[in-house]
Amino acid sequence: HLYHVDNLVYLLENVARNSLIIYVHREETKRLSSAINEVVTNWCRRRNGHTDIEPPKDFFYKQQENQCHVDEKKLINDAIKKKEYEIGLGATELLQCETFEAIKTNAPNMVFLDYKHG
Repeated sequence: HLYHVDNLVYLLENVARNSLIIYVHREETKRLSSAINEVVTNWCRRRNGHTDIEPPKDFFYKQQENQCHVDEKKLINDAIKKKEYEIGLGATELLQCETFEAIKTNAPNMVFLDYKHG
């Protein structure tokens, strides 16, 4: 995974000529919905071995085993607006002007592939 446009630009500028970069794209609305679900689920279950996956204080108003309940305002303000984890990692953050300039300048072997066809 790439977490910042600078990492993608660095890759585009330094990739070996005999390499192929495969950029897997997902329709943004579906990606965002999946990311929100992933972040909240991980906060609820505190799983996958990530010690930093902790919800903001009092994020959930009710927790029972693997069921967590959160109000809409907390979800929007504490997760979505802050672009926590996967929520903030969409195409709009990676495919910026400097990305396309690096593609134009370096002409890497690159394929854009739809998530469903990968």
